[in-house]
Amino acid sequence: MADLKANNPLKWEIQSSCYMRDEKEIELEISVNPKRKSESIVHNMLKNAYILFFLCSLLALFANAVPPGKEAKVNSSATEPNQERYIVVFVPDLVNEGSNPAVSATATSSDSKSQKTSIYDEHFAWLAENHNKHVVDILSTIMTTSYDSNRFEQRNTHQKEIASQDIVHQFSIGESFRGYVGEFTPAVAEILQQREEIAYVTADGEVHIALEDLNESEREENAFEGGEQPDREENALEKDEQPEPEENALEGDEQSEKFGTRVQNDAPWNLDRIDQRTLPLDTLYASPVAGGRHVKVYVIDTGINTMSSDFGGRAKWGVTTRINAPSFDDYGHGTHVAGIIAGSKYGVAKLANVIAVKALSNIGSGAWSEVITAMNWVAEQHKVDKRKQTIVNLSLTGRYFIPANMAVKALTEMGIHVVVAAGNYAGANSCYFSPSSAPEAITTGATDITDHIAKFSNGGPCVDVFAPGQNITSDWTTENNVPVKSMSGTSMASPHVAGFIATIISQNGNKSPAEMQKLIKEMATRGVLKNLVDYPKGTTDALLYIESL
Repeated sequence: MADLKANNPLKWEIQSSCYMRDEKEIELEISVNPKRKSESIVHNMLKNAYILFFLCSLLALFANAVPPGKEAKVNSSATEPNQERYIVVFVPDLVNEGSNPAVSATATSSDSKSQKTSIYDEHFAWLAENHNKHVVDILSTIMTTSYDSNRFEQRNTHQKEIASQDIVHQFSIGESFRGYVGEFTPAVAEILQQREEIAYVTADGEVHIALEDLNESEREENAFEGGEQPDREENALEKDEQPEPEENALEGDEQSEKFGTRVQNDAPWNLDRIDQRTLPLDTLYASPVAGGRHVKVYVIDTGINTMSSDFGGRAKWGVTTRINAPSFDDYGHGTHVAGIIAGSKYGVAKLANVIAVKALSNIGSGAWSEVITAMNWVAEQHKVDKRKQTIVNLSLTGRYFIPANMAVKALTEMGIHVVVAAGNYAGANSCYFSPSSAPEAITTGATDITDHIAKFSNGGPCVDVFAPGQNITSDWTTENNVPVKSMSGTSMASPHVAGFIATIISQNGNKSPAEMQKLIKEMATRGVLKNLVDYPKGTTDALLYIESL
C-alpha cells in the first residue's frame, strides 16, 4: 500500500507498509528533499515505490516457506472457502449389501437393524470428529500459513465447536432413502463422496411452483403484506385425529345417491371436463359419492388457508419446513391447489382431508432440502396413520435432481401415492426436470378447455396423464382478501389427479402406487388431444377421466 501525503510544505512522504501473513507489519518511510526539482522528486518517489514492492515480495516469499520438519498450519486470518448446503445420501441396505467393513459378514437378520443404526451413528461420529480436521488439512496445502501454534489451536477449538451445527436435518424415508442435509465446504463434500457408506452427495438446488408465466411482479403482488400471523394451535395436525367431514359441507350441489354418484350443478369447466369423454361440456360434475372420505392428501407447497369455508373443516396445518417462514399461506398457491383437490365447490374429492406442508416461500420458491424434509415428515405421519390412505401432491418443479427422485421412490415404496406437476417450460421434455422425471410419480401435464395441451405445459414420455390446467378457478388465501382466483399451470393439473386418487381409494379401497398409476392410464380418455404432434416424442394422449366405480 502506498499513500502520497502533503503533511506540510517542507516535507513530502511516501508511507508504505508490508502486511505479512503472521500479521506483522514492516513499515518504510522515505523522505524527499523539497528543494530538489519536482521531476526528480517524482522520479525518486516512483523508484522507491518499486524498490519497496520488490522488498515486500521478497519478504513474503521467505515468510511463506515452511522449514523442514515443521507442519503447516492455518492461522485465523486466512480466508476459508464458503460453506454450502449439501444433501448427503447413504447407500441403501448397507448391511444387506455388506458395503461397510465394520459390519460382520456373518450378521443375522435379527440384529441387522441395530447394525444399520450403528453404521449411521459411526458416520456421524466420524463427521463430528474429523470433517473440520479435513478442512484444516486441505487449507494448509493451498493457503499461506504461519507458525503461530497458539492461534492454530484456538482455530481448531472453534472448528470443533461449530461441528454440531453443520447437520441441518436428517431424513429417513422407508428402507431405501436415508441421509442428511449439511453445510460444508466443497472440499468436505468431496471427502464425503469418497466414503463407501455414501451413495450420493450434491449441492442443494432451487425449486419453484409450476405456474404459467410467473414473473417477479406477479409474485410481489401475490405476497402477503403485513398483518398478524393467524393462530395455528387449534389447527395443528394431531397424528391420526382428523375430524369427520360434515355431511352438509357441500354447497350448491345436488347430493344424489343414485348409482353411487354425487352431481354438482354449474360446475367449473375443469371438473365438468374430467367426468365426460368428449366435448361439449354439460356444466355438470358427477363423481363417486364417497368423495375421498378418510383419505389424507398432503399438499407440499406454500401452505393452505385452513380457515376457508370451502374445506368444511377438512383442511389442517401440518408442518412448516421452509426456513424462517410463517405457518400460514402467505402466497395463495397452496390454497389454490388444495381447493382443486378437496374444495366443496372447486374440488375433485369433496370429502377428502388436505394437510398443509409448507416448504415454499411467499413467492413460491424454495430449496430441494426443504422439500425433501417435507417429504420425510409426511413419511413419519404415514407410519403412525392407522388407515394409511396417503397421497402427496407436489405442484412444483426444478432441475433434474437425483435425491428428489430418490425420495419420491422411497415414498411410493411405503405405499404413498405421489402426484407431481410436469413443469411449465413450453413443450420441454419433463424427463429433464424433477420430480416429474421420477418413474414412480404420477406426472401430470396441463390442457385447456378445447382439449389442446396448454402451450406452457411440458410433455415427453415421463408424463403419465394430462388434466385441465389453464384458467382454473379455485380457493385463494384470505390474507389478501381474495377468496378465489383463476390460475394456469401444471400446478393446477396435478391436484386433479390427486383428487381422483382420493375418490378411488374411498370408493373401491386402496391400491399400490404402481397399480393406481396403471389404473389412471387405463381409465383415461384417449384420442382427444388436438396438438399432440407439437410435443416431444413419446408424449401420452391420455386425458384424466373419472367415473363412479
